[in-house]
Amino acid sequence: MSNHEFQFDLYLAQENAEPLKRMARLWGGDYKLRKAQSIALICQGLANPQKIKEVIASLTDYERTALAMAKQMGGMIGIETLGLGLRASGVSIPPSKYDYELKDLVRPLVEKGLFLSNSSWGLFSLDGYGGNEVFSDYRLLAAVDQLQCESLSLTSTDNPAASTYRQGAVVALELIGILQALEKLGGLGLIKSGDVRVNDLRKLTKALKWKNDKLVVDGMTFPQPASCWVNGFFYADWLTLPSDGQRRLVLQHSVDKFASLSYREQIAQLLWGMLQVHQWQEGQFNSWVRPQNYANARLALTLVLKSIPVDKLRRI
Repeated sequence: MSNHEFQFDLYLAQENAEPLKRMARLWGGDYKLRKAQSIALICQGLANPQKIKEVIASLTDYERTALAMAKQMGGMIGIETLGLGLRASGVSIPPSKYDYELKDLVRPLVEKGLFLSNSSWGLFSLDGYGGNEVFSDYRLLAAVDQLQCESLSLTSTDNPAASTYRQGAVVALELIGILQALEKLGGLGLIKSGDVRVNDLRKLTKALKWKNDKLVVDGMTFPQPASCWVNGFFYADWLTLPSDGQRRLVLQHSVDKFASLSYREQIAQLLWGMLQVHQWQEGQFNSWVRPQNYANARLALTLVLKSIPVDKLRRI
């Protein structure tokens, strides 16, 4: 979805009056409003930057964290991913009768009108066919601060005997090299299922002088590196389908634009892209697990790492 598609105005008319009345309360309405009045009030509020600022300020930490997480994920986020992320963030969440259900952490956010669902049962339902993701209005997301996590209380330990890290310039050059290789190849073709053609992945692997099955970086093994990086750049919005209708992934922005970003911006964009990848996994596992679970696990781990106080990072 583009920003235009992440716009509540486009979808509200298809809903019944009752959930719209609940949603309108966020914007100053009440249950006496008719359906058309509720929609008008919501749309007027979303078109008013000052009103949006007031609404964001009125939200709980739990609600703001949910919006911030969706913002990091590009506007749309899986229900289970959002529920798991809220738990891992350390933010205080409201009690739930069915607190073992991740969707019950998301349900009040939808009922309040901060998110809408892609369910076939309606915008305010988390059940039914397709009801596995929610999205928020791009204007709400633009107004919310970056994601924050509760700091962990940790005891310092002795420094490790050895540590591994890479200089930002080295990482940046390697990422730029991947984008340059993609540019020289003219993109990567897709098959009907939407997956990248195997032969095109092989061409990318050869261009970057990687082995077909794995890439070893600082002693850590990454299986199928071409698939990993292509999907990561795609979810980070650096690869897209061209407007001419060709089934190819091509660069959405120039290599020079990526190179002009700070190291922090480069890594942040790619990190949040990688967290959404479900077509690739870190290794071989004995039991079958839903692909989305790998993405969810990466998110949970990232939020835990984000919760480590900066002054502890070099000592744990």
